[in-house]
Amino acid sequence: MQKDYYKILGVSKNASEEEIKKAYHRLAHQYHPDKAGGDEKKFKEISEAYQILSNKEKRVQYDRFGQVFSEGGGGAWGLYETLIRTGYVQPDLAQLKSTLTRRVLDEFEGLLQPQGNDLVPQLSIEAWQLQSQRLAAARAVVLDPTLGAMIDRRSTVVEAGLALLGGRTAKAVDLAKLARKENPDLKWIPWYEIVAQTRAGAHEAALENLESFSRQLRQENPGQLPYATTMKAIILQRLERWDDAAQTFEIVLN
Repeated sequence: MQKDYYKILGVSKNASEEEIKKAYHRLAHQYHPDKAGGDEKKFKEISEAYQILSNKEKRVQYDRFGQVFSEGGGGAWGLYETLIRTGYVQPDLAQLKSTLTRRVLDEFEGLLQPQGNDLVPQLSIEAWQLQSQRLAAARAVVLDPTLGAMIDRRSTVVEAGLALLGGRTAKAVDLAKLARKENPDLKWIPWYEIVAQTRAGAHEAALENLESFSRQLRQENPGQLPYATTMKAIILQRLERWDDAAQTFEIVLN
């Protein structure tokens, strides 16, 4: 069901920016979860409403379409759905679907790039779920076989992320292994596979995998070697190889 952000803040659709701001501060103070009688769910709802209505561009989208399209989470597909709903295009226009599907993939590719010093993309399980829905929707209409194959490969990455964050470690191991094979351009996927193996209790396999990956890092990304060494020490601890773990930690510290 579509949320009525104006109703949540208790203001009219013609409310000024100042009125929206005052309403937000009053309600946020009233429902803040750190206060006695606070309501965390209500507080989050109020914050979400203010985030949309206090942003001019997002408010225009909300007023016109009843929703806001995210820039990095599949906005191209949201645009396509909106065009169909408002009657600007017909859903069987192959060229438009192909163009927008490519944009969906471009947006997704941006999310797959680790930021700063991150080893892997920092996506929540909700974000992975959103991307899974976007890719499935795009796959349902795409006609270009090259784009279809790309969606299938990237979908495996998404499923691996969902399995790992969802605690389905054995499934995550299998999916990460497959994703690594199908997506050799995503250099961070081995981290997912190693973590999944460790959480699944496959410590020997994780250690062997890490040794192989470390050799690759020496050639391609030596800056990540300290992280690999730390991970090795953690796995050695899980194997109760205490002396080896201590020596490995010393390498990191020195």
